[in-house]
Amino acid sequence: MDRVAAMESFVRTVERGSFAAAAAGRGLSATMVGNHVRFLEARLGTLLLNRTTRRQGVTEFGRSYYERCRAILAEIEAAETAAEAVQAVPRGLLRVTAPVALGTTVLPSLLASYLGRHPEVRVDLVLQDHRLDLVADELDVAIRAGALPDSSLVARALPPLQLVVCAAPAYLAAHGTPVSPAELTAHNCLDFAHATEPLLWRFEGEGDNAALVHLVDGGRADPSPGPLCDDPVATDGLRASCQQHPVQDGHADGSLGLLGSKAAGSQPWSDQRLVAAHCCFY
Repeated sequence: MDRVAAMESFVRTVERGSFAAAAAGRGLSATMVGNHVRFLEARLGTLLLNRTTRRQGVTEFGRSYYERCRAILAEIEAAETAAEAVQAVPRGLLRVTAPVALGTTVLPSLLASYLGRHPEVRVDLVLQDHRLDLVADELDVAIRAGALPDSSLVARALPPLQLVVCAAPAYLAAHGTPVSPAELTAHNCLDFAHATEPLLWRFEGEGDNAALVHLVDGGRADPSPGPLCDDPVATDGLRASCQQHPVQDGHADGSLGLLGSKAAGSQPWSDQRLVAAHCCFY
């Protein structure tokens, strides 16, 4: 039996004088209220109420127990009120982990907007390109990309990323421009340090037009996808990146080539698009 519910029944019985009065308005019968009181008496090993056919009174121990029950129920009520207030107005510390590139490009403006709407929230942003344990590292939110492993954590899908293959014009001038995804295997393809799987890019086209490309590791293990996008001229290979990332700035001034892109003026790769890679978020 619920001990708190039994305490509530006992307190109301003392204050209202009978089981029937205590039951009124609670959706309980007088018999159930009586069962609650008897449950407490059995648990405590003593009588709380002296009952006769005409009246009932509180024992000396029952009076002391009543005062303690009132205090306990008041604390429970205060705790629930405080919890409801927190849910109504977000406040406190929010610990968020995200990849370095995302945290230095996209998140600052989003967090500024969020904090403007919720001034009582403080954000601790932990930027790491490897996965952290939300429980062990005491994190509230993790922003990640890729397949979600089996987990008891709650996940919400974010807008999908548009992936592109990019390279510095100097690299393409020296090594040639691949005209299809299959030709990537002959090129220096760059991965980053925390990738735990073989370098593999998957392209998807209309109908059954798709390609799964096992790539040659370019031998450069960069700890973050950001620098290779921010400094495309220094890039010595091909890189998968996110269209929303600084890649677009490099392309705007001609310092970066987006392979297989109509926008880049090159021959499209049979209308195939890159849908899976080790890229900005993993």
